[in-house]
Amino acid sequence: NTDYVVAGRDPGEKLKKASSVFSDLDGVWSAHKLRNRMAHEMDHRAKAFEVKFALRMYKKALSDLGVPL
Repeated sequence: NTDYVVAGRDPGEKLKKASSVFSDLDGVWSAHKLRNRMAHEMDHRAKAFEVKFALRMYKKALSDLGVPL
């Protein structure tokens, strides 16, 4: 298990700095953007395929970080 600490003001800035860590940075960005829409736009209704994709990307990102699932 590898601990990653990346400096940055917010998750977006941290993602930019940690880009070499992830095997699919675009997928992680997509998942992060969906999360933001769901958190900040109260009327946003995510489609099932968007949620499934985001979950796959988060799982892949956690695996890239060495988190056992």
